[in-house]
Amino acid sequence: MLRTGHRPRPRLRAKLISWSFIPTAIVLVAVAGVILYAFQRATADLVIERDRELTRLMARQVSLEIEPYERTLAEVAAQLAPAKDAGERCALLHDQTARLGFFDGGVALLDANGVVLTMTPMDVRQMRRDWGQHGGISRTLSTGIASFTSVGPFGLQEDDSVGMVMPLRSEEGEVVGALVGIFALRDGTLSGVYRQAEQQVASRLGKDPLYWQSGSSSEQGGASGLIVLLQRAGLTRYSASSTASAYLVDRQGVVIHGAAGDLTGHRLPQNELQELIAVGQVGALRMRSDGGRQMVACYAPIGSTGWGLITCEDWGILYEPARRLSHYLVVLLALGVLVPGLVVTIAIRRITRPVDTLVAATRRVGAGDFVRVELDTRDELAELAKGFSQMSARLQALYADLEQRVADRTLELRTLLDVSQKVSSILSPPQVLETGLSALLTFVGAQQGLACAEGQGDGEQEDIIVSLGELPCATEVLCTLSDQAADGKGKPVVATLAGGTTMLVVPLQSPEGRLGRLMALLPPAFELPEPRLALVASIGQQVSVALGNALLFERASAVAAEAERQRLARDLHDSVAQAVYGVSLYARATNRLLASGQVEAAQRHLEVLQDSACQALAEMRLLIYQARGPACEPGRLAEAIQARLDHVEVRAGISVELKVAVESLIEPAVEEALFYVATEALNNVVRHANASSVRIRLASHDGRVALDVADDGQGFDPARVRAGGVGLGNIQTRIQELGGQVRITSAAGKGTVVSVEVLM
Repeated sequence: MLRTGHRPRPRLRAKLISWSFIPTAIVLVAVAGVILYAFQRATADLVIERDRELTRLMARQVSLEIEPYERTLAEVAAQLAPAKDAGERCALLHDQTARLGFFDGGVALLDANGVVLTMTPMDVRQMRRDWGQHGGISRTLSTGIASFTSVGPFGLQEDDSVGMVMPLRSEEGEVVGALVGIFALRDGTLSGVYRQAEQQVASRLGKDPLYWQSGSSSEQGGASGLIVLLQRAGLTRYSASSTASAYLVDRQGVVIHGAAGDLTGHRLPQNELQELIAVGQVGALRMRSDGGRQMVACYAPIGSTGWGLITCEDWGILYEPARRLSHYLVVLLALGVLVPGLVVTIAIRRITRPVDTLVAATRRVGAGDFVRVELDTRDELAELAKGFSQMSARLQALYADLEQRVADRTLELRTLLDVSQKVSSILSPPQVLETGLSALLTFVGAQQGLACAEGQGDGEQEDIIVSLGELPCATEVLCTLSDQAADGKGKPVVATLAGGTTMLVVPLQSPEGRLGRLMALLPPAFELPEPRLALVASIGQQVSVALGNALLFERASAVAAEAERQRLARDLHDSVAQAVYGVSLYARATNRLLASGQVEAAQRHLEVLQDSACQALAEMRLLIYQARGPACEPGRLAEAIQARLDHVEVRAGISVELKVAVESLIEPAVEEALFYVATEALNNVVRHANASSVRIRLASHDGRVALDVADDGQGFDPARVRAGGVGLGNIQTRIQELGGQVRITSAAGKGTVVSVEVLM
């Protein structure tokens, strides 16, 4: 008896109600997780959007800072356009040198074809050079619209430079030339002077982040050029930071200015940035730097210049505040899961302790130990334990009864199997009856019995009677009594005969009718229960099947023997008898010829008589060989053919030759067919060919096997024989069933060759 503790416990209903908060806790955890995920995604999107907007504003600021330079260059171009000739334009340009000093790469005057007319400051190396092939310059000369060039090797020092191109229009509106203001790119920034100014601004930015918005030109050290423009636009803020960088690029993705000086004049290496530039619109993406860090890259076009601004910032630095907050949320979420989980664990342990007791008892019952369970609780589990104990007691009783039934059924099946194994291998009807009767007597515990087999003739009583033990009366009387006791329905019956003798009658039947009976003499008032009587019927069925098979085998053997006798008689009559009859006729004729003195004619008759006798002898040997039942065992085809030659052809005086060249095993079905072909062909040689020699070749090649049977006999016309020959037709049929080919070659006086070829 299994017991649990005696501590008071709440009712199971209260326990189940306490579990109802678990779904709520799951929902709360799911909601908290979704909120945390949404917070992280929204924060990331806001950070990226903030960086993208900052880049767009900075690009806008750069565009605004470019406008004064563009306006100044346009005013100078307007002054040069009305000049009468190129010389006058060159003179006017040199007069404006001071005004255009912020173009540190110089200012070039081009004619309508893009050829350099002059530069300020003067650089004779550039005179008469053709700049018209440059994209920005050719676009301005062809369309008359101001443009900005990509990075290219032109300017005073012929280093990488960028230019602002302004068209010169005549009074008729025709483009007569262009004015190019050039910013030089040197030493990784724009120039040594600009780098110094940039470092000064970066130093000021370290102290005052809003310096670039409020500083005046006097505070910037009087520097000129594109660097001042970028400082005013706030680009230096990125150059002064170790976690961020900014790049001014042209429309081809070549760096005009950037935090990494070694990239100036080169394309940005990252494919993601090139794709962002190719779109040409404000955009942002997350990418990995060459060092493997997560970065946020933003792009914004700068007005109508064709240039763009790219900013890159370390994602970890940008997202750090949100990450710290996420850590706090994760800690709160963990506490929200662990604390309820601890409470639930303790509660489940208290609840499942009685259930564990029931589970342990269930396992013991499953193992065959039918224990009882008692729970000192005041809830539904106590009722469950009571029902379990009742079920265990009931199962124990049923299990004992089932074991007894299984033992009885096993004995019955073993008996039935023994009977089946014993009688199924016997083909003699008396032995079948004796074996079946012995099994029946052993099963019912009797000492005496009788088995009768029905006659197959014209109403005879029984042909076969087998008895075991000393019978109290004649077996004929017992057979008659058992016939009267049978109920005619094919079921076993127990009948009480005169004198108090009890007899068990088991009919033996087949689908065609009654075969006989098994009878066992039992003690007086003996009874068989219904289950054992059903098993007796099964024994009778097994014996019936075996007896039917034995009787059928006897009849089949008799029919086969009769057919073989008829075949031998027919063959003897058709071959040997005819030959012997011919011998007798020639013998009488020879006697008459000798009596009349015709010796030469008598000698000819004797030769024919000798041939006929030899033919009869060969036919007799062939019939004897066939009567012995020639067979071809698997893998011994060559031996079987040689045995046939030795028994028939050699004894008939025919010269034989067998050549075998088989490299691998042949399928048994193919061997049987080839042996049949060889036998049939040799039969024709003995009976019809009148040959003196026969050659057989058996060979294999390429997965096929060939058999050739050739003789030097009198030959025949194959076309005429195919129309009525049974033997050759059977050869054709058997070989074609195996997918092979048959070829018969013969002619009168030239012998015969039978060739077959099949797959091995």
